[in-house]
Amino acid sequence: MNLDDKDEELAYQGFLKLVEDKKKPCLSGQELYLKNLISFKEIKELFNDHIIETPNLILNWHQNINSIDSTDKEKYLPEYPIIIKNINVSKLINSFVDGSQEAFYSLNYENERFRKDRIENILMLCRGNKKIIPPTIQVHPKFYGLNLQDGGHRMFCAIQLGQRTIPILINKHEKEVIEFILNDLRTI
Repeated sequence: MNLDDKDEELAYQGFLKLVEDKKKPCLSGQELYLKNLISFKEIKELFNDHIIETPNLILNWHQNINSIDSTDKEKYLPEYPIIIKNINVSKLINSFVDGSQEAFYSLNYENERFRKDRIENILMLCRGNKKIIPPTIQVHPKFYGLNLQDGGHRMFCAIQLGQRTIPILINKHEKEVIEFILNDLRTI
């Protein structure tokens, strides 16, 4: 597994602090990352804990590009972004050709894992009724279908919380193709 630059820097800073404090054994950035992965059993327990405390927990999605913070825009938004609302989650997942379908459908799949810190962060945002950026979807460059470019953890949380429709972020130049793929009978 590869760490992105931000995660690697955070892991390195944590490593330096551990060495400085001399309180805990030192872990490499990769070990810190792997330690933070969560199994599906733990995911179910985590969701149950949050739902018990907040029974009507849902993801409060951004519905307008202008409401997204400018620093988040640079980090998460595709070029020429627009939001398409009320996309059927099942159709969306069935349209993926990037191999991510199994992660969303099979809670017994032992090799697939999600990061606990990201899921907890999303659930805390939900409990605080904070706006969440929709997943970014793009047309697959080689195959007939779509790619989940960003937002897998957010989408997974929405599914676990029972949301049947979600908004998605796309490049406005791909809108017609994405809508065609999502409405195609083969992706039902």
